[in-house]
Amino acid sequence: MVKGINDNGHNAIGLKQDVRLEEDWKTAIQIAIDTYDRLDVLINNAGISLFLSLTETSLDIWNKVMDSNATGTFLGMKYAIPEMQKRGGGSIVNISSVTGITGDGFAVYNTSKGAIRALSKNAAVSYATDKIRVNSVHPGMMVTPLTQPILDTEEGR
Repeated sequence: MVKGINDNGHNAIGLKQDVRLEEDWKTAIQIAIDTYDRLDVLINNAGISLFLSLTETSLDIWNKVMDSNATGTFLGMKYAIPEMQKRGGGSIVNISSVTGITGDGFAVYNTSKGAIRALSKNAAVSYATDKIRVNSVHPGMMVTPLTQPILDTEEGR
């Protein structure tokens, strides 16, 4: 993707980061500031899903999904917002899911996506006066390597 952006006359960099780790967020934000001298937009799109019911979900699985989805989104905003405040505003888009609103039996995934929705609403209200827009987007299931096994089952058809 970075090559395609750069091939079309724009300037993009790619970074590998673990969104669950605070130090990785600090580094990523600093690289953005060092490279572009500002941070205008953050899109929190990283996430994982394990399609398990409540009783099938171990505490380790619960923590892994919540850390990747909800905590990763929190950390991204925590370190992006101060940079946006310094420059008079910005925009944050957090990718949630329609199941964060409706639920569908996958307990931890739905809960993590509902947390993103609530966190986004809170930040939108809290930072509106700083001219920082915060929105969450709630798509339905998309066909990806992650979801294909679900779509291939009888329930997914």
